[in-house]
Amino acid sequence: MKRSPHVRVTVAAALIGSAVATVPSFAQDVFTAGAGSRPCSFLNSRRATPEGDVAENVITAMTFGWAQGYMSALNVATAKASGQIYDLASVRPEQQWKEIVDYCRRNPSKQIIEAVLDLMSRFQRRPAPQ
Repeated sequence: MKRSPHVRVTVAAALIGSAVATVPSFAQDVFTAGAGSRPCSFLNSRRATPEGDVAENVITAMTFGWAQGYMSALNVATAKASGQIYDLASVRPEQQWKEIVDYCRRNPSKQIIEAVLDLMSRFQRRPAPQ
C-alpha cells in the first residue's frame, strides 16, 4: 500500500525528532550518538518485543535502523583495517532484532550499542570483497 506524502513527512519528522532527542550531552566523552547511546531500559520501556515487527513503532524502527547502520559502518572500517568483514547475512534481520531485544531485557543498565556488539560477536567472518 502506498502512503501519502503527508504520512511520509510525518513519519520522517518523528524519526528525526527522536534521533535528535537521543544525542548525548557533548560535555561528556562521546563514543557514539543516536539510538545506540541510549540504555537498554529505554528500549525496554517502549515494550519492544523480540518476536514483534521491528516497525511496530517509531522507537523500535529507529533503533533497528541505527543498529543496521552501525553494523554496516563497522564492517567498512573492519574491512579496511583487517581485510575481513562480518557476514551480516549470516543472521536474519528478524533474529538480529530478537537478539538485541533479548540482550536488553537481560541487561537493562547496558547501552543498546552493547547489545549490537554482542550480536555482532556471533556473526560469521569472511574475507572482504575486493
